[in-house]
Amino acid sequence: MKVKELPSLKKRSKKVYVFLVLYSILSLFIVVESALPGSVSGAQSGFFSDIIAYIINIFTGGQTPSLVEPETIVLESDSSYLGEGKIALGSSSRLTFRIEYPEADSYRQDFEIERIKGGEGEYQLTIGSAVLDNNLLYQTVNVIGLEVGEYQFNFRMNEELFLPYSFSVVDLPAPEDFVIGEVPNTLSVGESCYIPLYLTDPDNKLSGRLDTENMNEEERKIAVDHYLRRIYDPEKLDSHIPSGLSLTNDGILTATQSGTYKCWIGDETHSFIVNVIDDGIVSVPTDFSLETSGRAYLNDYDYYLEDDFYGFRLDGVFSNSSDNQFVSFTIKNDDNSYGQLRRIDANSVYVLGYRKLGTIVIEASSPLDSSIKHTIEVQVEEAMPESFSLNIGSEANLEVGSYLRVNGLFSPLQTANRGLTISENTNPEVVSISGNSSSTITIRGEKEGTTTLTFISAANPSLSARLTLNIESRHVINDDNASSFHQSLRKFIGHFSLFAIDAIFGFFFFFYYLEGDKRRWWLTLASVLFLSLFMAGLTELLQLLVPERGPSFYDAGIDFLGAVCGLVLIFLIYLLIYYIRRKKEKK
Repeated sequence: MKVKELPSLKKRSKKVYVFLVLYSILSLFIVVESALPGSVSGAQSGFFSDIIAYIINIFTGGQTPSLVEPETIVLESDSSYLGEGKIALGSSSRLTFRIEYPEADSYRQDFEIERIKGGEGEYQLTIGSAVLDNNLLYQTVNVIGLEVGEYQFNFRMNEELFLPYSFSVVDLPAPEDFVIGEVPNTLSVGESCYIPLYLTDPDNKLSGRLDTENMNEEERKIAVDHYLRRIYDPEKLDSHIPSGLSLTNDGILTATQSGTYKCWIGDETHSFIVNVIDDGIVSVPTDFSLETSGRAYLNDYDYYLEDDFYGFRLDGVFSNSSDNQFVSFTIKNDDNSYGQLRRIDANSVYVLGYRKLGTIVIEASSPLDSSIKHTIEVQVEEAMPESFSLNIGSEANLEVGSYLRVNGLFSPLQTANRGLTISENTNPEVVSISGNSSSTITIRGEKEGTTTLTFISAANPSLSARLTLNIESRHVINDDNASSFHQSLRKFIGHFSLFAIDAIFGFFFFFYYLEGDKRRWWLTLASVLFLSLFMAGLTELLQLLVPERGPSFYDAGIDFLGAVCGLVLIFLIYLLIYYIRRKKEKK
């Protein structure tokens, strides 16, 4: 039977135009929403999910939490730069433990670190952030190596459940890779130059540790080099310098005899050629003076500080300054764990103290005349906190059975001891506290009520800050599951439901456009499914260009599944209507 010819669009019923408009508007909305930056899209979906959570909590009322113990602990990640459980002396490794629980509405999150080998003076532990994702808790612990050796501790949740972690602290090795900066092609006999050497990060291991996003290439090169010198020791690189040249440990090359010389540092892949000429002009250095500024603070060595916070600066100043006048700096301590020198330019260094309080003895000399030298002592001090504020990471409201972690934001940044102590708790019955006198204090809501906590600095008890906590009844959507609820609701509203409704609008547009001819149902379904699949792919590809967002096959699958379910819903409704009509006809 011949299919009847379709009339022109102008002769369609109003229903065609209504569903065409609805289909077009919603499709455009989906595309525009997919092009919004992640922060805007997240705030938008968070606003709606907060409203829905609020409504759900009003009608469900308060809950009585049943506290459950964890079942397993797994070491999720180890950020040690050296890898294989090795930590460079003075640097740190960020461990992430994943704690798994049975399904419940409240999870016991208290834990302790039990030292098996090694004490406070051999390695240091600081408690980092914790994230609860449904029935999974991710807890970070930073391990800082202070003495070379083999160590072990237990991450313990209770008497039965713990995970041992073994690691070794090793002396700073030679760097894995580096580049040599610009070296002069020609030197005169008796002339010196500075050879800049920059440690590099070819495998991008510093991703997530060092923020170089807003730096240009030169700034990034220097920042990466500064960071890696906390982990690698450039002075341990072998060098090949012919007898007509001399090279100090801190990179000053001096010409002593004419000729052409091939030099390399580390291996021949890092080589350079220097021509030395004897022009009969030898610049004789005169004495120099040392100028100082700042203070040498005890720092967490595995932490990148801006130039303003390096502390003690040492400059060599010649009385007859010229281009070939350089100062070489060397630490003379037998124990090199008091600090390091970070060269700024040919005649200036930063003095960094990081592992021990005490005195750093530094010798400054002229590479052209070893008799011209000066010795200076630099005191490494502990940076005392001058002020601090509380960082609670959320509102000052806590539900019964939930946890709040509090740490301090200290000034100056070099503050070595960031420990906090709770000196007063006005209503101890409503909260329990663990980790007192540590850098992170954990508070758990025990019963409804209000309490005011007074925090003081462990290093400087004259500094204090107060926090008033309101302990509220526990809701169905609570602190422990709010994140997963918002995420699930976002997927449902922003992906599944929008595509389901869009497919329904599309179905009715094509259905009425094709005038409801039953033999064209397959074309209607095929058209809607094709366009839905195209839209799902398009919206995900668009997110390649959007800040803070990215494409996901998982999201595209949810989109298409929503469209399919929308069409299935129409089909079920059609069957229901057909069944009711047939039943009426039989009567």
